[in-house]
Amino acid sequence: MRHALPRLPPLRRALVASAVALLSLSLCAPGCNAPKTRKDAGPGRQAKRVSAPPQPGPPPPPLATFPAPATRPLRIALIGDYGDPNPAADRVAAMVAKWQPDLVATVGDNNYPRGAASSIDANIGKRYARFIKPYKGRFGPGAADRNRFFPSLGNHDWYTVGAHPYLSYFNLPGNERYYDVLAGPVHLFFLDSDLHEPDGVQPTGKQGQWLRRALAGSKAPFRFVLFHHPPHNTGRHGPTTYMRWPFADWGASLTVAGHDHHYERVRAEGLLHVVTGHGGRMLYPFGGRVDPGSQVRAYGLYGAVRVTVSERFARFESLTPEGVVLDSFGVAPRSGPHALKGAPRVVVPLGATWQLLPPGLPPKAGWATRVAGAGSTAPAGQDAAAALAPWTRAQAPVGRGVSGLKTTVPEADDGKPQTLHLRRALTLPKGPLPRYLRVRARRDDGLRVLVNGVEVWRLNLPLGAVTAETEASYNLQWGNEDDVVDTLVPATVLRPGANVVAVSLHQARGAAHDAVVDVELALQH
Repeated sequence: MRHALPRLPPLRRALVASAVALLSLSLCAPGCNAPKTRKDAGPGRQAKRVSAPPQPGPPPPPLATFPAPATRPLRIALIGDYGDPNPAADRVAAMVAKWQPDLVATVGDNNYPRGAASSIDANIGKRYARFIKPYKGRFGPGAADRNRFFPSLGNHDWYTVGAHPYLSYFNLPGNERYYDVLAGPVHLFFLDSDLHEPDGVQPTGKQGQWLRRALAGSKAPFRFVLFHHPPHNTGRHGPTTYMRWPFADWGASLTVAGHDHHYERVRAEGLLHVVTGHGGRMLYPFGGRVDPGSQVRAYGLYGAVRVTVSERFARFESLTPEGVVLDSFGVAPRSGPHALKGAPRVVVPLGATWQLLPPGLPPKAGWATRVAGAGSTAPAGQDAAAALAPWTRAQAPVGRGVSGLKTTVPEADDGKPQTLHLRRALTLPKGPLPRYLRVRARRDDGLRVLVNGVEVWRLNLPLGAVTAETEASYNLQWGNEDDVVDTLVPATVLRPGANVVAVSLHQARGAAHDAVVDVELALQH
């Protein structure tokens, strides 16, 4: 039924109609869908498109806030595609509980298979009730102090018309489909990337312009944008190109998505994009094309991402319930005194010369804290090579069974996985040290990097102590052994003068025929 204006004098009716029209133009960007504030706003109903540009205005304030812990970094758990009866989802939830996160954030598909009211509490509350407030389900009292569970909508959550069960189950900020949360040094922005979203999924739509204004107004050092459909990935679904919004230009630190059931880290359009869709639903292999910016990708292993954040640094770790570190990397603040300044200065390039321990020999204690022959002259009658023994000089890339190697090492006689150990000196001038150390590496399969005996990076290795017998957790495939992956770490491990960089390369069981390692280090303020 069409509602008419009240019976007013002609002039007053005209003024009221003009005011309504101007208000509509100010709320809707080009091509956006009709704004709906009701929780039960159904998909598919669109407003008349307008051509007026979005009206400038102050960004909305964060709609949920709580302070970071006073004595330690903030802990965040990121999970995706987890709301399934699969026992793997229980194992992931148990792992997350052991982390004792301050908050849990999801990237969608919270309630398989169809987002129904009959399954939502078993899929979510059974595992995460302790983080939800208010919680009205049957699995305990819920969170005691404040809500610590912040989800994103996924396509399976929309399979029930209007996403009614999801919107009724949670008590979230704003319109509950997209919103923001400020938690200490982190500002999290949750989007609805599904095509059913009434406010559109284009950067020029109402939702997109809300994000643009909110990011522009954020003063938080870190700004994470979370949603379901990944703009870049190598999964079976492939990238969702309509979500390639100008996140970097708007001020985001990185994006996190799900939808494809694997883990991946992609660098594209000046930003890191993380896919963590391996939270519990059935896993499936990669698609037919590797994303050009893909750095780390792993399938066949369930898990979640643990984030620890201080005002100075954010550390991401993709972990499995079995204790495997699929990936780890660091992110610097986007703004403030600890933000990156200037370009990195390479001090150890790819293709550099290292000291190599012959494969099969275990390294002696202290191997990662001193370099043989450094700062001294070989004894009389002993040449430089003898002074290094048993270490030898080797130019990277070092390995076997792959193209482009500068130094080739033999395969073990018994065909078992081997560990390669490399080290080299790094001398820094006296004076102020850089704020960050950027590390780039090509590796097949697992990698560990230490500076002055302190571990700064671990990839594709189990948690806990690492020895020469430690095997990589999985075999790199789909060309991942040719990719160069990077991380950023605080440079507090460095010192003026002599430093030692040590690397161990670990093979996966059944993959002893090929190996490669090459590492670059750069200083950045």
